[in-house]
Amino acid sequence: MLDKSWIAANVIVRIWVASVNYQTKKISGKWKLLYLGPHPKAPKGLFYQFPDLINVMRIEFNNKLGKHFPKLAHFQVVTTDLELVLTMPLIVDIPSNHVMYNGARRLTYKKIRKKKSEGKLKKKKNVVKTLSTEILLKIFDYLDLVSLSRCAQVNKRWNAIANDESFYQEIDLKMYWNKVNSDTLSKLKKNLGRVKKLDMTWCNQDRIEFRINNLCEDFHNLLVSILGNTKDTLTHLCLDHNVYVTIRVVEVIASCSNLQELRLRNTYNWVGWKLENLSITKLKTLDVSMTNVTEKELITILKNNPNLEHLVIDYCRQLTCGIILDTVITHNPNLKAWSSWDAFEDQDNSKIYARFGELVHLEDLDLGLCAPTTYKIHCLEIIVTKCKKLKRLIVTSWKLIKDQEMLPVVIEGKELIQLNIARLYKLTPLILSVAVDSLPNLRYLNIQHCCEFSNELVERYIKKYPNLEITYKADKK
Repeated sequence: MLDKSWIAANVIVRIWVASVNYQTKKISGKWKLLYLGPHPKAPKGLFYQFPDLINVMRIEFNNKLGKHFPKLAHFQVVTTDLELVLTMPLIVDIPSNHVMYNGARRLTYKKIRKKKSEGKLKKKKNVVKTLSTEILLKIFDYLDLVSLSRCAQVNKRWNAIANDESFYQEIDLKMYWNKVNSDTLSKLKKNLGRVKKLDMTWCNQDRIEFRINNLCEDFHNLLVSILGNTKDTLTHLCLDHNVYVTIRVVEVIASCSNLQELRLRNTYNWVGWKLENLSITKLKTLDVSMTNVTEKELITILKNNPNLEHLVIDYCRQLTCGIILDTVITHNPNLKAWSSWDAFEDQDNSKIYARFGELVHLEDLDLGLCAPTTYKIHCLEIIVTKCKKLKRLIVTSWKLIKDQEMLPVVIEGKELIQLNIARLYKLTPLILSVAVDSLPNLRYLNIQHCCEFSNELVERYIKKYPNLEITYKADKK
């Protein structure tokens, strides 16, 4: 560590050493002279005794030899302070009664402090730089789109990693609906080549007027382009409440051959879906609620997707229950969920609804606000008896239902978890009593506006069955 030329040039005057007890952190014994140079009696001020921060070794220099002074300064400031001081455990915390305390206090040279600070920074390793690409890929996988885009701005390496296609296989823009615009889609377009799941719910560019002639052409063209580029990889697509779903968009959607889930709820800017070259054959979930879908279009899709499990056609009043139900029974026998809230005009009789019993795999049945006008047969009894896996049943506003039609439901529906019988005005408290006692899996019961159920009765059952949520609100008389 010491330059031999310094000794040869008489730069070093003395070298002192002392032994250290590392348990007590004190010097044991006295300092011993290890080396004595040729000028031990030089005039005062010519020697530089380095502050006794170094408790193992002290070195006295002859600063009069100017030609060697740069090397001396370098040794004093850099070598001593960084290599020796930082490696001595006693320097970390020097007590006031320690032999080195006064020497440590005399270390006030600005250059030494500066070099020490810089040296400490250099000593600290940049852990992030040492991380492999595989580890960074794992870390980035937990980030959302905003954080990922910020990481892409750090440096070229992070930019390349952040733009990896593996991060853009599932894109959910729903939470950023008020931020998504043409620039957003333009930047994302290059990363969406292999996207599998895309959710653009409410992504309307924060528009107030939703008429088709007021839409942004650039945004619309980008959406069509993205769907066209991903038609071979897209498996889940959700465009709920998106006014940019036009006839051009749905025609591109029709060419997505691997699509398993399609949600177009409340998209009304498309009419006349041409399905002659329909490529969708793997659908398991279809939601066309509050759309202008026609019976012909829906039937074509149903026939083309025999593995359909979830069908949602809420508020589609242009459809006929009997025709759609016949198609589903014939071509989609594995259907698990049917939702047609307020979907059809009043039916003549209950025979049509009894046919739901032929869908033996049904687990979720929503027939709220579309009750039959007459009850020639007990359709609910047939449904519950045949659909043994039924877990959720909604028959809101079936106003003609009485206890005799509802009793089979609360007795036979052993798998029911949710039951909605709101606005069934003719039911008596008997139904409530039987339901809570005989349905072991029941967790939610909606009996709003069932006039015969008093608040006291409901409160009693709520206390008796704490795991059961009962929604109740009586009509004002």
